[in-house]
Amino acid sequence: MWLFTILSENDRLKVLRDFDLNVIFTPERAAKIRELWNGNVNSPGFVYELYRPTNITPYIYALVYHVLEFIDIYKNIELPAFSCYGVEKKNYDHVLHFFKNL
Repeated sequence: MWLFTILSENDRLKVLRDFDLNVIFTPERAAKIRELWNGNVNSPGFVYELYRPTNITPYIYALVYHVLEFIDIYKNIELPAFSCYGVEKKNYDHVLHFFKNL
């Protein structure tokens, strides 16, 4: 069984600032990640800029604001049909593309 605690905002920033990346990454990769973190962690828009308005597709808008309406209309469809596989796949592709370019 894993024992863990949820980090507060200050603790998260401390981990980002002080974590020794060389323990788990090659020195080159650790340096690139450190450069990325140090460049963004103190930026006030760090979290807010992860998804800009131009990245919000109509699909995501419909998912967020109309999913209950869709479930009501399509009562005979099982709930797993409303999974977020498409959103998760898009996120996976973006993360994969980002880390390939480091």
